[in-house]
Amino acid sequence: MKNFSFTVRVLVLTIVALAFASVSQAQATRTWVSGVGDDVNPCSRTAPCKTFAGAISKTFINGEIDCLDPGGFGTVVITKSITLDGSGTFGSILASGLNGITINIAAGNPNDPLRQVTIRGLSINGTGASGGIGTRTGLNGINIVSEGAATVHVEDTIIQNFSQNGIFVNAPNSTSHLVLRNVTIRSCGVAGINTLASGANQTAFGFDSINVSECPDGFLAQNGSSGSIRSSTFTLNTRGINASQVGSNTFLNIDSSLITGSAIAVNTAAGVHVRLSRMLISQNANALVLGGTVDSGGNNTIQGNTNNQAPNGTTTLQN
Repeated sequence: MKNFSFTVRVLVLTIVALAFASVSQAQATRTWVSGVGDDVNPCSRTAPCKTFAGAISKTFINGEIDCLDPGGFGTVVITKSITLDGSGTFGSILASGLNGITINIAAGNPNDPLRQVTIRGLSINGTGASGGIGTRTGLNGINIVSEGAATVHVEDTIIQNFSQNGIFVNAPNSTSHLVLRNVTIRSCGVAGINTLASGANQTAFGFDSINVSECPDGFLAQNGSSGSIRSSTFTLNTRGINASQVGSNTFLNIDSSLITGSAIAVNTAAGVHVRLSRMLISQNANALVLGGTVDSGGNNTIQGNTNNQAPNGTTTLQN
């Protein structure tokens, strides 16, 4: 009887060990999706998956999901550090009635200390059939929620036609970093980019070569949003840069950029500090709404607006 009991325990331990080994073997550092793939596949290059959602469970933390050939790879919820890469082909997400990409990485996982997501080379579209052709039924293109991720990089990506935001950092109780390079966002119902924080938490951002158009707010920088924008264009939005729904600790540096075709180019509230240099602000109804402080670092052109308000800060120009 004792021998039988011992044998059973050994069998149970063996089964558990094999199960863990099977899970480990099912994950890879690099997986692949294809327009002709299947999510029952192991997501290898020779047997790719069909969707990002199918591939993510088979990809290690800090791994990478690559697009093997053109296709629409579906919406996805990201709960670990990972890279989605559509470079070199046409990788897209059609998010009818949903968020395109949701990022929700819990803090405190010792196996995922980086909490970093990279999204590269994708088209994320919120247009859906319900409600008529061309209706924006998608919610947010990229939705960073709850504790979010420590850092989100978005590169070489187009986000369009969402009923709420192109990118929404909705993580008021944590500090998040948002880094954008060569990103186009257009036709959103609330804001092209919307960052939210509270208290001592902040959303730190760095935007380089972005283009935001046809949104109520090109960039809605809410309480605790601080960072820099460079070589970017905000056109045909109601407000190009809106830093009005905020408290203190909001700082924006904007360099070598164009804001045009807006009711208000730069809108500021008390407690906000904006620094401008080498800017062209033209063909807007109002250039600046000065509830906060707007400094000029020099070489700005604020002309051709219905109201050409001048910066009200006291920055000393330096050679």
